Amino acid sequence: MNNQNDRLLPSSFSGAPHAAWARGPGSGTPPQQRIPHEGYKAAGHYHPLISGEPVSPVYEDSIPKQTGTVNAIPLSSMRGLSGSYDSESKATSELPPARSRITSWMFEILALIASVASTVAIVAILIHQNGKPLADWTFRFTVNTVIATLGTVARTTLAFALSACIGQQKWNWLSRKPDTVRAFERFDEASRGPWGGTRLFIWLRFRHWAALGALVTVGTVAFDPFLQAIISTYGQSDDVTTTSSATIGQALKADGGYIINYKSGPVGLVSEPFGNYTYTATTSVPDFGIISSIYGGFHNTSGTYDKTVAFECMTGNCTWPVFVSAAVCSSCVDVSGELTSATKEGSRNGTNVPGPTNVLSSRNYTTFSLPQSEIKNWNGVSRIKGPNPDWYEYSGVSASPRTLMTISTLSRARRTLKFPDVQTLMIGFSVIKASDDYIDSKVPWELSRPVATECVMYLCSNAYQASSEAGVLKEDVMGSWAIRDRASHQGIDSKYSGFERWIEEDETSSYDLYSPGIDFPRNDLRLVVPPEQSKSFPTTMAREVNISHALLRSTIDYLRDFAGGGKLVAFPDRDSPPFVDAIWNSTNLTTTFDNVAKSLTNQIRNSSPQRQEGAAQRWVIHLHVKWAYLAYPVTMLAFGILYVVLIMIESTRLRLPAWKESALPTLMYGFDEATQRLLRRNQGYNGGKKEDTRVRFGSDGQDSTVRLLAA
Repeated sequence: MNNQNDRLLPSSFSGAPHAAWARGPGSGTPPQQRIPHEGYKAAGHYHPLISGEPVSPVYEDSIPKQTGTVNAIPLSSMRGLSGSYDSESKATSELPPARSRITSWMFEILALIASVASTVAIVAILIHQNGKPLADWTFRFTVNTVIATLGTVARTTLAFALSACIGQQKWNWLSRKPDTVRAFERFDEASRGPWGGTRLFIWLRFRHWAALGALVTVGTVAFDPFLQAIISTYGQSDDVTTTSSATIGQALKADGGYIINYKSGPVGLVSEPFGNYTYTATTSVPDFGIISSIYGGFHNTSGTYDKTVAFECMTGNCTWPVFVSAAVCSSCVDVSGELTSATKEGSRNGTNVPGPTNVLSSRNYTTFSLPQSEIKNWNGVSRIKGPNPDWYEYSGVSASPRTLMTISTLSRARRTLKFPDVQTLMIGFSVIKASDDYIDSKVPWELSRPVATECVMYLCSNAYQASSEAGVLKEDVMGSWAIRDRASHQGIDSKYSGFERWIEEDETSSYDLYSPGIDFPRNDLRLVVPPEQSKSFPTTMAREVNISHALLRSTIDYLRDFAGGGKLVAFPDRDSPPFVDAIWNSTNLTTTFDNVAKSLTNQIRNSSPQRQEGAAQRWVIHLHVKWAYLAYPVTMLAFGILYVVLIMIESTRLRLPAWKESALPTLMYGFDEATQRLLRRNQGYNGGKKEDTRVRFGSDGQDSTVRLLAA
């Protein structure tokens, strides 16, 4: 025979066949002879152990005649199975060599090594790829595919080792103590897959560490879902290391407009406390971009100014570090509580809106005043009709035009009510509006309460944090300062120093930064950022900005002319400048002046040659490892290794060969004839269950062979 069953035949025959082989069923009832066990070799490097009584009689006619003897191996190698060995057997019993024991489990050991190596490879890959862009993975197969493949290797190799060890434990279990046939069946089923493992686990219920093998067998089924859940992705903007451009407007030196010096005259001579001063007349011309930005800011009176500073971002996603730039700031405060009222009688002075009339009559009027502004009307109700009237219709009514709003401007901070400490004031506005109750003719003028608001616009240095996402710029002001370096913006010639002191100290001067009537060449105005207030900002961030005198003077001059030249302007006066309509239509003066300031700031930054460099970014998908999901596979692997090691140790202590889940030992050393009759009787005649029959694995007491015996 050339198949595997040849291994079950005697290893050698040195003589004639045994003379007592039976002749067959037709020759009466011959005695049955057991096949000696000592000469058999089992598959898989089994240690020759025992022989069993054949389930069916083996007759002489069915076996070739040979001459020889069987080399027997004593049962003493099974020490520990029966406990009924004589002293000679105990003395001669020996464990199989250590090399043989290790070799018997070589495939299982290699399987565990492969499982551990696969798990370690999974962990190493996850550590290396965690947080990295998905595009950095250049292997032909995706990360998920590699992890899934390694996970399958880890799971199948672990399951292979577990299957062998659970199959081995059915022999260990019955060698240690008698138990029902059901125990043999449960372990045998568990060695075949998760369903059998589930039944074994339920049957054991943690009564023995053997349940650990069943638990891991069932647990390996969930390997793949947990490994799939380990890897997730997230998107973020990453810096592009190429030469992609990312710049945004920044003005460290703001300039624009120019000053015209009339060198040929006229020449003036001023005698002041500081001395005589000879000067030539000058005038300023504003930058056209400044003019357009002022109109653009007042155009959108109450809505949020949605125009952003010019920037360049090739990828659409860019970030910039915190940086400083020259800017224009604004602020508004309600000063209605500062209003004072006075009622007088007159024929011409009862309104701020001039109206031509030949009819004069003396009537009472009430004036509500601030130190630098006022609003007045004839006493009585307004008699304005309709929700949206033509306001200018009420400016030409004979003898009684209504004043609904007045605006006055100033350029010296000391004259403001709420902003006396501003060092870089450009222009201030005092806006007084008639109350809604008066406009709706609900209360007479003398009993109404007008609303007064003081707004200022001033030069400042702002710290910006800017970013662009999908081409949309978002910019936040991280800090704002209006601190003037007193050593800056001085006359270039030292002979003007006395005049500078006079401008600062003279309360009658209407300007903080210069005198429009007597001007001379000056250095730039420098604004500084306090070090103690900018510690959290990058050390590379500039701490000062310069604003040229030409930009400063030309812008302030234009703003004053734009707002009425320093005179009180009223609404609805047909001769008032256009911006008055914008102020009247504004529902939020704070927003209105903030829009103008932003518009001017954008113009200053856009026209500056300086550009703040940033980092271009792209939206990149990154890998994220959820390490918690890896705990389950690692735990199952640890339990599996522990179980395999325990089985190896137990099999060695019981001196059992590594039969594992092989069916050959069951055929060779199955139930003896008496146990088979008992099982058939319990199943067929008494109505019992054969699984409840208790058996043990030990010597049958007849010829020192080991079988599954009824306990």
